[in-house]
Amino acid sequence: MKKTIIAILFSLSVTLFLTEAKAYVQNRTTSDSLVHWTNGIALLDIFVNSTNTQSLSSATVQSIAANSIAQWDGKSKISLRKNQTAGSGQTGLNEIYFSTDPSVFNGTGVVGVTQVYYKNNTGEIIEADILINDNFTFSTAVTEVNYLGNVLTHEMGHFLGLGHSQVNGSSMFYALSRGQNQISSDDKAGVYSIYPNGDSTKGSLNGKVVGGRSLISVFGVHVQAISLKTGQVAGSNISDYDGTFVIDGLDKNDKYYLYTSPIALVGLPNKYSNAHYDFCDNSKKYRGSFFQKCGSAGEGFPQSVSLNSSSVNVGNVTIRCGLDVPVEYMQNKNITPAGFDIQSSVMSGLGNAFVGFFSAQEMSQSGSADYFRMDLSGVSDWDAVGTGSLYAEFRILNQSFYSPFKANISVKRDSGTTNVTPKYIQESDGWLNLETVVRVPINRSLLSDNNFEITVTPESMEFPYFPNGLPYTKTDYFPSSGYFEDSLYFYLVSASIVRDNGNSTFSLVSSKEQVLTDNTQCTDANNTYALTDFTTKGTTSSGARKKDDGIACGTVDLNGGSGNGPGGFFIGLILSLILCHLTSSIIKQNKPKHIAR
Repeated sequence: MKKTIIAILFSLSVTLFLTEAKAYVQNRTTSDSLVHWTNGIALLDIFVNSTNTQSLSSATVQSIAANSIAQWDGKSKISLRKNQTAGSGQTGLNEIYFSTDPSVFNGTGVVGVTQVYYKNNTGEIIEADILINDNFTFSTAVTEVNYLGNVLTHEMGHFLGLGHSQVNGSSMFYALSRGQNQISSDDKAGVYSIYPNGDSTKGSLNGKVVGGRSLISVFGVHVQAISLKTGQVAGSNISDYDGTFVIDGLDKNDKYYLYTSPIALVGLPNKYSNAHYDFCDNSKKYRGSFFQKCGSAGEGFPQSVSLNSSSVNVGNVTIRCGLDVPVEYMQNKNITPAGFDIQSSVMSGLGNAFVGFFSAQEMSQSGSADYFRMDLSGVSDWDAVGTGSLYAEFRILNQSFYSPFKANISVKRDSGTTNVTPKYIQESDGWLNLETVVRVPINRSLLSDNNFEITVTPESMEFPYFPNGLPYTKTDYFPSSGYFEDSLYFYLVSASIVRDNGNSTFSLVSSKEQVLTDNTQCTDANNTYALTDFTTKGTTSSGARKKDDGIACGTVDLNGGSGNGPGGFFIGLILSLILCHLTSSIIKQNKPKHIAR
């Protein structure tokens, strides 16, 4: 063994509920210190031993490891450098190596462990190692779930101090899925928040989540920032004891929609076991909702928060007991031709965003659809809006919110109909993207042709509906959906004007301009009560290693911690990433030295 350590894994058989990580928030010690590499480190060496018993060539393992390390390199002020070594379990080196150590891989289906040694009183990391279970069969095909790179990239996030994310599609998402070999915007924001490098293009959003008439702070709320430019979750965090949240590492000169939801108590540390949700009538939990203005004019129209400075405070953000949709949308739901104009809110600018939904009955009925329009026929001077080739862009977002369906779009205008019916988008690394984006050219010569009627048709992910030969299963689109899935099939429409840059990219030209207002005057969830029991501080037990050093580990667990071993993978087609709790008793008193510059 690397060091003389007695390590105890607490309740690994129920690991889905005993884990050591957060949204993109980094890990903490029992003294509530943030786990991190010391501020003076600019370069970390990682030694990769490719020796294994499953016929994976050394060149292949080294190449996959190099790609996983490169995903995180340069995303913060810490650089990472891969080295090759013939040893394993060596004191003083940060290593990646294959192992069958029964004290770590004890038959529970764990396929990877990240051991992070740190000073408990400061959180300063001394050394970190990634152990890969040599008993498990890994794939070298990037499109497979059990691709070695999916595990290594995820574990590299733990190596840097990140915990588990609850953002679907992120590398640090607690349940393994295709495409985790590439880090997401949320992952990038997370590592930047730990090791900022002074990038002037980065900024942060902060605020406070409240509920009830007395503006009571709400602890344990998952807050996601969705980029207007990309439609992706650009960053996320979980509200702290006082309801405050900070989402750092966001691109400035962008606009963001904020979505709040209860956390799922999987892949999270003991700290969040104190979170409560039963703040609505009949002790029902609050639901996912978007940050919107107060008053009826703001219902169902999420505010876009402009990040045009280094830090923007959005003020109080309320939790909600119901899903808000625009009144005019409801009045015209299922009616064609469309009577609801997405431009109908009072804000200026071309474009808007609103929330729509499909009921369970609509999902099961053939021919169900939502209809709305964006009437731009009154715009007479498009040169004042923007030069070049302009498009009306419509995005339908629902996958990030765990709303399990596929939205297909058609757009009708005087000159014809643009049908967009992709059943899925399988990216090069195997990730299945359900986002739907339609761009329709602006007609500068025939202004009346810029009145767009949009039809959204839902496609179910549920058996037995599953039409048109969708690949894989619902779990591949929505990993661990049982913990995150929303009861309504809702979606966010984002409409804006964009310019074609001529290189397969588009730039935002116009969207709704808003004066930001918070929810102080219109809080929901009137049964919100103050929490007084915050007894769990930190998340990791420390041993006797000079009495101030701790040890934590990130693991990859098969089949949701059921203990069925590798066979469970082929049945469940899902790997659950968990962060286990360890206590340690260190006989050797000398601290290991990390290799860093």
